[in-house]
Amino acid sequence: MTFCAGEEGSGEDEAERVRQTAQKNAMALKYPIVVDWDAGKIAVGDMNDVQKILDERLKKRDSEDDGKTGGEKKGFLTGLFGSSS
Repeated sequence: MTFCAGEEGSGEDEAERVRQTAQKNAMALKYPIVVDWDAGKIAVGDMNDVQKILDERLKKRDSEDDGKTGGEKKGFLTGLFGSSS
């Protein structure tokens, strides 16, 4: 199940819907739960949806690369969260 803020309402509405679902039946939510706050998307329990979110993040990161890496691909987490050095 994937919730997308742009499709049915605001991100807060979707987060509230997930919260209410979990309150009614904790077994209704399956792991993993992955949230892309920038795009307003939540993937719950579906690895295909998780992969779509990750692929979209990678595509966005790669399109924003302005040559700083010299054409080298950054590691996934470094690309999303920056370098610790």
